[in-house]
Amino acid sequence: METFEEILNKNKGIIFRIVNYYCKNADDKKDLEQEILIQIWLSYKKYNVAFAWSTFIYRIALNVSIGFYKKQKRRKDKFINVNLFIETHLQDETPLVIDDDLRVLNEFIFQLNDINKALMILYLQEKSYAEIGLILGISETNISTKINRLKIQLKEYFKKNKNGNR
Repeated sequence: METFEEILNKNKGIIFRIVNYYCKNADDKKDLEQEILIQIWLSYKKYNVAFAWSTFIYRIALNVSIGFYKKQKRRKDKFINVNLFIETHLQDETPLVIDDDLRVLNEFIFQLNDINKALMILYLQEKSYAEIGLILGISETNISTKINRLKIQLKEYFKKNKNGNR
């Protein structure tokens, strides 16, 4: 059996992608990553060998991220995020160069609700509908319907937001 460290090394991309889609602030990313790793460690002995480690890690990471996101959202309603203010207003104005298509895709994903955000992350990672179903606990038919709707929404979002057309 693989060690915990080997499993994490093989699947660290999963955690990285999910953390980056659920958090914009660097400190929040670190907190979420730590919380995901703790939960994976606590669940390590409960792993079911019938599933791939990636499925197991996706499921934990997405569940932790959704809970973290909801908790952060409640907190933000009460407090001003000083770090975000500093990052956006007081630091060097040099813009980060990012492909326009990627920028629009990331904006689209950030504005989705929890389940649709998870669906998009998994879909973009080319997971099968069966694997997405195992991770999210929804049927393949439901996944297919949701993904088709998201594709239509994304197409419209691109039309409205491509090349700074806002």
